[in-house]
Amino acid sequence: ALKVADVGIAVADATDAARSAADMVLLTPGLHVIIDAIVGSRKIFQRMKNYATYAAVTTIRIVTTFSLLACIWQFSFPPFAVLLIVYLNDGTILTISKDRATPSPTPDAWRLREIFVQGFVIGFWLTLSSVVMFAVLTYTYWAVDTLGLKPLVFQDSVFDPSRGGVNISTYADTAGFCDSECRQLNSIFYLQVSITGQLVIFSTRAPTFFFLSLPSYWLMGAFVIAQLCATFIAVYADWEFTAMAPIGWQYAGFVWIWSLIWYIPTDLVKIAAHWIMNGNPWHSVHQRQFVGGLNINGGQSNMGSRKGAPNSRAYARASARASRR
Repeated sequence: ALKVADVGIAVADATDAARSAADMVLLTPGLHVIIDAIVGSRKIFQRMKNYATYAAVTTIRIVTTFSLLACIWQFSFPPFAVLLIVYLNDGTILTISKDRATPSPTPDAWRLREIFVQGFVIGFWLTLSSVVMFAVLTYTYWAVDTLGLKPLVFQDSVFDPSRGGVNISTYADTAGFCDSECRQLNSIFYLQVSITGQLVIFSTRAPTFFFLSLPSYWLMGAFVIAQLCATFIAVYADWEFTAMAPIGWQYAGFVWIWSLIWYIPTDLVKIAAHWIMNGNPWHSVHQRQFVGGLNINGGQSNMGSRKGAPNSRAYARASARASRR
């Protein structure tokens, strides 16, 4: 039977003949190690899925945002700032391998449609946050009149009525070699894209609201360090070679508040997309909590059950009750 099986498993106290015929030999007594392996593999798959969803979101967001700004307003974002965003994002997302993950109650599979739809929905939402901020800072004086921020030069130079209205035609106009205040917009957008691009990690890793699924200390620490670096670069960096100028702490605070306000509805957008595709997302959350909290008995060699731990029949009955809910 072990020889013809797809995967033959021999227990720790099996005979030498069974060990030689099996594909896998358990080194510890009982079968509970198989359950541990299944749970561990599903946690790994969940981390891979979280990474894939985050990668789809950030790719769609960055490409769509700067494509719209370049095509509609001819806004040219410095390539060096994009490299900074990518380096900090990659350094943070690597810690997802140490992140907390809840195993799926059923065998996992790559649902690419779900990943791409969530990537498009969340990515376009973040794109909207950047486009609206661009319009607020360049078409209006709202930030100056309401928040008392220092006015940028765009209303007077880039959008000069003498040029025939809105007219951004050269890299010097948008990248800011014309004036130090022109370069501030690049630093503002660098900080906003960096903040929202990493905040979305906490949304893509959670099935519902981000605060219901606590991240690991590794992920939180990497996020804090990366955003401290991004904030200090935007506040103090005066790099003429890449058209970035310091924005000061007032504009940095404005960007942080703007990013947090737009991040709060992100989970609602994600949940709405999940509900349309797969139904109520809280049903799968309940099943994950059920599997994670159940003390499964893998059984000893005599298949007996320990006190306080359900055996295979009890687990099957409990699983059936959970599925009926």
